[in-house]
Amino acid sequence: MIVPAYTFTSSATAVLMQNAIPVFADVDPLTYNLSAEDLERRVTPRTKAVVVVHLFGLPADMDPIMEVAEEHGLYVIEDCAQAHGARYKGRRVGSIGHLGAFSFYESKNMMTGEGGMVTTDDDELAERVRMLRDHCEIRGLEEYMRRPDRRWPLVNMLGYNYRMTELQAAIGLVQLRKLDAMNERRRRLARLMSEGLRRVAGVSPPHVPEYAYHVYHVYCCRYSEGEVGVPRDLFVEALRAEGVPASPGYTRPLYANPLYRERLVRTRGCPFTCPFYEGAVSYEDGTCPVAEELCYGGALWLPIHSEMSEEDAMDVVAAVEKIVEHADELKGARLRA
Repeated sequence: MIVPAYTFTSSATAVLMQNAIPVFADVDPLTYNLSAEDLERRVTPRTKAVVVVHLFGLPADMDPIMEVAEEHGLYVIEDCAQAHGARYKGRRVGSIGHLGAFSFYESKNMMTGEGGMVTTDDDELAERVRMLRDHCEIRGLEEYMRRPDRRWPLVNMLGYNYRMTELQAAIGLVQLRKLDAMNERRRRLARLMSEGLRRVAGVSPPHVPEYAYHVYHVYCCRYSEGEVGVPRDLFVEALRAEGVPASPGYTRPLYANPLYRERLVRTRGCPFTCPFYEGAVSYEDGTCPVAEELCYGGALWLPIHSEMSEEDAMDVVAAVEKIVEHADELKGARLRA
């Protein structure tokens, strides 16, 4: 299964949990989403599916990705964990691929504390998801319930206890009604920040293609050490000293983690030394150069959320401007241990 290299860990560990092997593809240098061109290069006869992450709330360019998937017979799983309410050419993310997966963790644009949901327009896939989340007891199948000899429950697959609580679902329904308004609030704040940062050398605001309705789960800038004059991580530390909770974000591509480099997942040899796998996957440096550049110094995450005020947003911009203006004073400084 093909996964972008620049994303949160669970986009790939979900693959490992099925005893499958994640193959990492590079991301687009402007949007930081999966590159359709690199996806095409990574496909082999063994490839079954692709995980498309709508990173930071920005929809991936789905048309070329869907073309590659259709050509090679791949399932497309949209990872919408950071993109609740985002739209691609007017379509909500999670409605384009075969499946869409959403997280309701407390930091998301729409949250219930924990939990999530799966979207699909395939009735068979929908029923399988319902079963998998509840121990695979198929008591809900109408065909089964009509059988005169039925026994309850009937289990024919390995399932899990992945149900949300009723309370979480109730919170989610209220959050859903507020989602568009909360996203519009994020978008207004992002516009303010982008207008301010366009005049700052070395810190470029997010690139938003015309096809995208960005919902800004994260406000991710492109950082240029060459223009600013100090390393990204030192710049982040200076922002924090100004009271701005900035972050370097993902500091290594997923394949650079020991889990992959050292093949730490083993279930009787699978997935990495599985007798059924005849491929040779590589997780070495240079696998995804754009993702590596973002992780090792090119990306800068600035705070944004629906409860921020416009004054807060302008304070962030002012702090960035101040540090860029006084960057010479940081040269030679060391990061705190």
